[in-house]
Amino acid sequence: MKRYVEIERNHANIIQNRYRCAWCWNPVRVAHDKDGDYITCGDESCRCEGLITTRFVEKLIVEREIKARVAREILQEQFEWLRIKKVKKTREELMRELGF
Repeated sequence: MKRYVEIERNHANIIQNRYRCAWCWNPVRVAHDKDGDYITCGDESCRCEGLITTRFVEKLIVEREIKARVAREILQEQFEWLRIKKVKKTREELMRELGF
């Protein structure tokens, strides 16, 4: 369902450049049809009932990545399949991979 809003031309650019859908975090677009202007994230299954700043989305992603990294470190002690196996390489192998 489209929710129509009145948007000035310069506001459309600001919205598209600085905001994302509050539900799915997809970038939003200001679109126009015969009934007027509306904001969409392009996902037909999304409710698209609000906007949040792109900066806030980036902050949330970083916070969640940190939490996931901490959880993985804690769970590695209990679950071997979560352990990252580190392979030591010689200096010559590393230089060859870099193209020297």
